[in-house]
Amino acid sequence: MFELCHPPEEQAQQAEEEAVAQEALRAMMQELAGQHVPSSGAATSPEEMMAAVRAHMTKEEEKRYAKGEAKREAKRAKKAPKAHSEQAQPPQQDAHRTLRAIFRQLASALHPALLSVNGAR
Repeated sequence: MFELCHPPEEQAQQAEEEAVAQEALRAMMQELAGQHVPSSGAATSPEEMMAAVRAHMTKEEEKRYAKGEAKREAKRAKKAPKAHSEQAQPPQQDAHRTLRAIFRQLASALHPALLSVNGAR
């Protein structure tokens, strides 16, 4: 209806004003979203632009979630072999403790200060 009532110059000016307003809206949404908001392209109304931004943000969020899930899976995969090696360590630690206890008993028995006390017994 606007096309029928207004001359082409006015129509061009109106289209330019709408394009500037859409770009300002896109810039504002980008600032609020804190990330790049794609140009509206086919979006002609603020509602369509908002729907496009919402779809873009949802897609970005899904990518971040998938990336985080992949990191968590990699971390779990790293931990699994480590748990296997930890099961092999307790016998080594037990042997280390036993050897340490024997060494301390031997050192106590052969210590010069204690030899005189043990010899006096």
